[in-house]
Amino acid sequence: MTVADTVLSTRLAPGDAIAYVVTLNAPIAARLVMLLTLPLRLRSALRVIERDRLVLVGRYAIDPDVEAPSFIYQLDSAASRYADRSMRPRGSDSRLRRLITKWAGCDPALGAVALVARKP
Repeated sequence: MTVADTVLSTRLAPGDAIAYVVTLNAPIAARLVMLLTLPLRLRSALRVIERDRLVLVGRYAIDPDVEAPSFIYQLDSAASRYADRSMRPRGSDSRLRRLITKWAGCDPALGAVALVARKP
């Protein structure tokens, strides 16, 4: 699903799920742009989900890559706090990392972020 697309609710049966995934694996300059625009992209996707009367199941972190994830966890949860504290690699500039995390809503080293929604 792209934000420009509309999810045709008539094509989904009750209980069907759909995911909007933003892949963050890219060269550093492109990754920074993706992280800076991530809140806007996720808000736009959420508007599409709400417009099509789907129910947001959650926001998920995917690491290290959407093609071969080692782990997936819900953002803003106990699992997210544990992963960020104990499982995620630490960078050399922790202040910059915290600033980007606060802005983007996720650790900047993640491979992808996904919104999952379902049709009631």
